[in-house]
Amino acid sequence: MKPLYLEMTAFGPYKDTQRIDFTTLGTDGLFLITGDTGAGKTTIFDAISYALYGLTSMPGRSAGSMRSDFAPESQATIVTFRFSHRGRQYEIMRQPAYTRHLLRGADRSKTTTVPEKAELTGDGIQPVSGAKNVTDLVQNQILHLDHSQFCQVAMIAQGEFRKVLTASTDERTKILQKIFLTEGYQRMSEILKARAASARALRDRSASGISDRLQTIRPGTENAEALSQFQSIASPVDLLSRREQVLGLLDDILRSDQALSASLAEAISHLQIEAEALTRRLALADSDNRKLDEYQASQTMKTQLDAQTPSMETRRLSGKRPATASIPSMSRSSVPAKTLPPPLPHMQEAWQLSLKRKDSMKMLKNNMPLHRLKMRCLTRRSWS
Repeated sequence: MKPLYLEMTAFGPYKDTQRIDFTTLGTDGLFLITGDTGAGKTTIFDAISYALYGLTSMPGRSAGSMRSDFAPESQATIVTFRFSHRGRQYEIMRQPAYTRHLLRGADRSKTTTVPEKAELTGDGIQPVSGAKNVTDLVQNQILHLDHSQFCQVAMIAQGEFRKVLTASTDERTKILQKIFLTEGYQRMSEILKARAASARALRDRSASGISDRLQTIRPGTENAEALSQFQSIASPVDLLSRREQVLGLLDDILRSDQALSASLAEAISHLQIEAEALTRRLALADSDNRKLDEYQASQTMKTQLDAQTPSMETRRLSGKRPATASIPSMSRSSVPAKTLPPPLPHMQEAWQLSLKRKDSMKMLKNNMPLHRLKMRCLTRRSWS
């Protein structure tokens, strides 16, 4: 900020209007304000501070107390300040609130309060009025400094310079950030720090998850060296720094497992072939057992029929109908193996004969429903 023009009316010790044209002091940017004690040197700084922020440069001195006690009541207290900042010119007019007697009316002993006023105009902005609006615009969009920081940096009052030197690092950082407009970089730095912390947390979680998965992998005990190396790098701490070694070791384990899987598959195939051969042999043995059971049953049946033959012949000659022979259920377990006769040729013929009888009995049994139906039809026709 560079001051260009300052005008004070009924402000501080100045009863009349005082004008200071800073442009006539040269372009070197360095000049000296001198005067006796109480001459009003500090009032110049108070006027600049008041025009910008509505506050004086010294703590404990209110803006309302800056009205000159020597000014007539008809004279308004006004401060006008013109300055340039970053290539643009701005002008501020402020009038503090103060109390005075009535200028009109019968009873002029009564007092009234003149309200505070403020106006701001400048390059590239719309005119702004209102004390708070003007202060916010100067603080947040033009100078980017609040009143306290402005007094510490741009206008250091007497005895206040030590506060700047002894200020904490955080306070000086805030001041310099506002002066050089580095808040955006600070916010960017904070965002990058947050993203870096999030990336580190994600990396740690991923490493921990990979480590947990690796703990479930157990290399073959036949490779003691690979097992020892794997156990030494499976921790999350060494996982990322030794990731190439981890990947190489996993490739070796995978190839070893694939070879082992191929050999196991071949062994399983051989076992399946042997199992199929045993299954076929077992089926043949079961078939032979069933045929032997049938043969033994037919031999038992033949023996019983041969035993009943004389009795049936005697009854036939006597004219009596033979009783139906009860043929017990026969199985291999009901006839002891020691009592069975040897398989002679005439027994085999009897076995074939018994099989034919069995087939004829099955045919007769299957045709019984058809014979019954024919008998019913014939019976109905005869009755009709």
